[in-house]
Amino acid sequence: MKKKVSVIIPTFNRSTCLRNCLDALYREINRNEVAVVVVDDGSDPEEQCRNRTICLDFKAEYLVIANAGSSQARNSGLQISNSEWIAFLDDDVSVNSGWYSALCTAVNSNRPGILGVEGRVVPSGEGVWDREVSNDTGRLYLTCNIIYRKYTLDKIGGFDRSGNFPPCEDHELAARVLELGHIVFCPQLCVTHMPRVVNLITFINRAPHRIRRHLNAEFYFYSLRPLDYNRFRHASSFWGTYRSILFKHVMSSLRRRDIRRLLRNPLQTWALITGLFIEQICAWLLLPGYLRRKIPRPAKAFKKKSNY
Repeated sequence: MKKKVSVIIPTFNRSTCLRNCLDALYREINRNEVAVVVVDDGSDPEEQCRNRTICLDFKAEYLVIANAGSSQARNSGLQISNSEWIAFLDDDVSVNSGWYSALCTAVNSNRPGILGVEGRVVPSGEGVWDREVSNDTGRLYLTCNIIYRKYTLDKIGGFDRSGNFPPCEDHELAARVLELGHIVFCPQLCVTHMPRVVNLITFINRAPHRIRRHLNAEFYFYSLRPLDYNRFRHASSFWGTYRSILFKHVMSSLRRRDIRRLLRNPLQTWALITGLFIEQICAWLLLPGYLRRKIPRPAKAFKKKSNY
């Protein structure tokens, strides 16, 4: 039977998070109205066994794909969903009380031109990285808590399939949806983001890969939508973002964090500063390569604005 809403949750090697996510979700939703699809993005075999058992316990649909990133995982879930609305959650969030009633109000409003509803994301935990994912006022379009009309996602082809920019996938999708209609913010559609687990040595070692991936994503996003770029970033162009990374990356990243949290976690703070410093140096080393790249002709900017 066709459901009103399908909830798609990509997961990768986080079975404990997945169980907590589904436990909170199934305490909120009406099972007769909501289909839940968990897409395993190529987890390790042991984790796949745990994930399969968890989904059986909750009677959620479980789909395994080859590791291709969260965008492709969401697209895979989208392909097997036939509901009118698609809700995207991440496996490391927990829906708050009232989430489902807010969802029902949003999808039953039938307001013309509303193609998406983004929800509030509240961070939790006292670690240095724990407060990075947050959405209190909207216009961030985070796919860890957002709803889109299915026909709109089908019309625009879902998430970008190039695999070029996981850090920008939320905004790139939102930019294409906003060409067709509005995305509204609903603070009652609220989730809590679970504390992040960060291996400090891995964080430092992967700093060069992380900054290269980030810059590639920003460059690709700007090359696709140069006229819309400043609607999603503080800078007006990719080069403004790059300049900020070259000269202010360490300081701006520290400034976003509470000084008391930094002082309470000296080891985490040391790893953070070390990793950020390596990223900033790598950005300088990568600069000549980016200067040689050419930006394609500007794509048409979307004209519609979000309705808040």
